[in-house]
Amino acid sequence: AEALAAGLPVIVSRTGGLQEIVKDGVNGFLFKPRDWQDLSKKILLLIEDERLREKMKSNAKDSAKEFSPENIALKYFRIYVNVLK
Repeated sequence: AEALAAGLPVIVSRTGGLQEIVKDGVNGFLFKPRDWQDLSKKILLLIEDERLREKMKSNAKDSAKEFSPENIALKYFRIYVNVLK
């Protein structure tokens, strides 16, 4: 989330919670775990396609707002309110 907030598209493996943060082809790329060929393709695509890279940079900053401390606190608050009902 920190890299996205800095406007950096990221490349992460399809594991754990990373898939909830990185939207494949929008603000970064997901690659198959242990698949170095898939990873290398995604790296090269980001290096070679400036237009895609710039679009992902903008999307990265926008998507990082979803994970700001204020938004996370609001999500927890809503969960607590629903549980207490």
